[in-house]
Amino acid sequence: MLSDPIRRQQPTEESDIDFARVLRSLSIRGYSLEAISLHANVSSSALHDYLAGTPPLYTHGVRILRLWGETTGNAKVPSKQC
Repeated sequence: MLSDPIRRQQPTEESDIDFARVLRSLSIRGYSLEAISLHANVSSSALHDYLAGTPPLYTHGVRILRLWGETTGNAKVPSKQC
């Protein structure tokens, strides 16, 4: 069984993940908020909240991070400390 690099590498506290930075990174790679919403199955209004700094629901965060990891090929999740 392969390990999940996102789950293994993420900061210990979900609130440490900089979801606004994750979403901006996806945007730079050509994803609109609507496309992220469709691919991650998270509402656009929730994504706007996450861009403003509201921490996502756990399941939303996992879906967003999975899309980000697949898109960037990066396993190290951006944290607020970076």
